[in-house]
Amino acid sequence: MVKQFEDLEVWRLARELTNFTYGCTEMPAFRKDPALADDLRANARSVMNNISEGFDRGSNPQFACFLGFVRGSLGELRGQFVVAHDNGRFDGGSFLEGRQRCEALAQKLNALIRYLRDDIRRQARRRRRKRGSTEGRDDA
Repeated sequence: MVKQFEDLEVWRLARELTNFTYGCTEMPAFRKDPALADDLRANARSVMNNISEGFDRGSNPQFACFLGFVRGSLGELRGQFVVAHDNGRFDGGSFLEGRQRCEALAQKLNALIRYLRDDIRRQARRRRRKRGSTEGRDDA
């Protein structure tokens, strides 16, 4: 049972991705482009932080919305990995590992979003059925 955002696999993967990104941006090649290093770190943090913020909102619709933001930040981070690689900031192995981490997280994230959206639909159907079963009753 998930009781806090730290229990979520997507948050743990995002934390690992953030730590990986920080480690990569400590490489000497990033000293030539500190703005790119800052952007990479900020997007990695955004991925992790939006998962935790969305979870702590306490409702599936809001959580699903925040996970949409996470998907956007993750896409931006993947794009920044490409920029860093194309400009000689990443070696091939780090670039590939970063992309693989992003893709693995995206798959888990998409599955969680699907689950939440399905749950939101199920709850809406239950509410409609419940309303329908109480209409027409005469409690007087």
